[in-house]
Amino acid sequence: LKDTLHEINDLQETHSWYNFNLIQIRGLKTKIIAIQERYDSAIRRILNEITVQKERAKEILTNALDQLETTIDTREIKAHLNQLIHQIDQLVENMASQTLLLSIFSG
Repeated sequence: LKDTLHEINDLQETHSWYNFNLIQIRGLKTKIIAIQERYDSAIRRILNEITVQKERAKEILTNALDQLETTIDTREIKAHLNQLIHQIDQLVENMASQTLLLSIFSG
């Protein structure tokens, strides 16, 4: 009977230890998620600003191209500018998946 009581006490102690660790792990997970969300929020703000700046740059390039059309043949320049604009679009679109922690760690 003493052996059984000893085993029960050991099991209760082990259960308490696991339960305590589980509570700590859940708390740590909550903190990590909060950090990820703050980081991702900051990155989203940066990406939004980059998108705004990208649109402004495209507008500047388009206006410059329109002004050049009066003086030179711009077909080749227009093709290069369109290619540049497309590459900028792809770069900005790919940044989100490469920088947001929640998408990195959940993927």
